Amino acid sequence: MNRLRFSRRYIVLLVGLAVTLIGGIVTWQWVGSNAAPPTRERPLVTVTEISAEATGSLEKDRQTAASPEAQKKSAPAPSVEGFLAAFELNAGQGPLDADYFSRMIAADKPYDGDRYLEPSELAFAREVIDRLRAVEAHVGHGRFNTLGFERAFKVASDLPSARFSVPQIRFMRALFVRSNAFFDYRGARVSEDFLAHHDAEDLVHYPEDGDYLIDGEPSRRFDALKQKLGNSLVLLSGYRGHPKQMLLYLDKVVASDGNLSLASRNRAPAGYSYHFSGDFDIGDRRLGDANFSRQFLKSPVYQATLQSDEWAQRYPHHNVLGVRFEPWHIIGQ
Repeated sequence: MNRLRFSRRYIVLLVGLAVTLIGGIVTWQWVGSNAAPPTRERPLVTVTEISAEATGSLEKDRQTAASPEAQKKSAPAPSVEGFLAAFELNAGQGPLDADYFSRMIAADKPYDGDRYLEPSELAFAREVIDRLRAVEAHVGHGRFNTLGFERAFKVASDLPSARFSVPQIRFMRALFVRSNAFFDYRGARVSEDFLAHHDAEDLVHYPEDGDYLIDGEPSRRFDALKQKLGNSLVLLSGYRGHPKQMLLYLDKVVASDGNLSLASRNRAPAGYSYHFSGDFDIGDRRLGDANFSRQFLKSPVYQATLQSDEWAQRYPHHNVLGVRFEPWHIIGQ
């Protein structure tokens, strides 16, 4: 009898637990169906002006860039003669607007009318910078300069701290395809293809300076200047792939609280940098960081560049390309 009572109590207890469990499930489903959907801490893509261009696959980008229509739109970097002729023509037309040249002189100041990223876009920029820096730290500074985005993504996939999400890749692609007006930049586009790069066999390594130049006219011009100046000449920055230029540009944007215009007065956006097509920065080995200042104007290296158009500056005084005066930046071809 006692054993029977125990069995009945055990059965009642089990039935009670089952009813309670079923009731809890039903209640949870009802609450879940009527509750507001969960919100993310931050939307994956909240890019205001560029979200429409942030769709599609990387392969679609490649096909578009390779199409006949895109090839027609893509123009090679102008020659020295072409650049100088265009500059003289534009310079003769007077200033483009009243305060244009004053902004170039004080390029690091914000001005009324400057273009900015939205806060959500700025958050994306910081995420991208962190991952690009992780890739750079892994492969080394000089090697990172040579990478295209496909190779950079492959390296990043093996690094837990550097893996890119699809939205982050779309954000970079969306920035890359924007017109120069979006960045408040006046220079011409140099590359149409987000995935474009130069193969290793197309580059010349300068181990003394830890950098690379495109084999051909750019390396020939640097070598000629090196022969003239000797060891005092240093290659400060040579060939840059799109990942490196994206990092440099976004670094300046983030440091400027999202100011695209200010960043563009100092650095070209990815896709617009002539470092991709052969330009290079030079300096006097004795000056160090002071090469990127007006002290460089007094150096024998700078004086030597004035003796021939072969070492012409891409961004001279009062240039109309939307970039500050850069006496160290030499046209590569």
